[in-house]
Amino acid sequence: MSKRRKAKDDWTPQEKINLFIERIDELESTKLVASGFNISSTISLDREKGLNTQLPNIDKDELRSFLTVFRHFISNDEPVYLYGIFNICHQFFTDESLKKDTEELKKYWKKALDVNGFKFHLNNNEVKPKETIDIWINSWSHHSDREYRKLLESFAPWQRDIMQMVFLDALVEATNVIRYSGSYVKEGLEQGYFSF
Repeated sequence: MSKRRKAKDDWTPQEKINLFIERIDELESTKLVASGFNISSTISLDREKGLNTQLPNIDKDELRSFLTVFRHFISNDEPVYLYGIFNICHQFFTDESLKKDTEELKKYWKKALDVNGFKFHLNNNEVKPKETIDIWINSWSHHSDREYRKLLESFAPWQRDIMQMVFLDALVEATNVIRYSGSYVKEGLEQGYFSF
């Protein structure tokens, strides 16, 4: 089997925006998003029972299907990489207030990937939400990275559960920003706010 060749970035900005809208529609039609993407986890501590974690019951095939589309937005080699889409919006929006709004969306995107409701530390280093996404995608859903697999296998069950909670929460937060950005870009196209 041959190695995956790096995608050639020969997409025009307008083609990237059109593909972005297409990918947004694909994301919206995944079962996880279409069903409300309601992911709720619980951690409880009891003196007698100890630590108890409760993860949502998510169909693994549905999660893989979702991640197949989701990773287009977070992979900087993809034409619809969200930071790249923000840059296109900033460059080609004809309205200055929309350009400022794009800068705000970038901040929300950064926050979704860098901060969430949990702080997870591994060997005294904080593991950011974007890193948990990377670990789960590359060890479980789309690749079999040996180092990440060993890392997950080295965790006690409760540690793995907490890391999975951070991962799922990061997915929800990032997806909210992606979806909002999609509606924002669609509106910009429909209203003629792009000048390609």
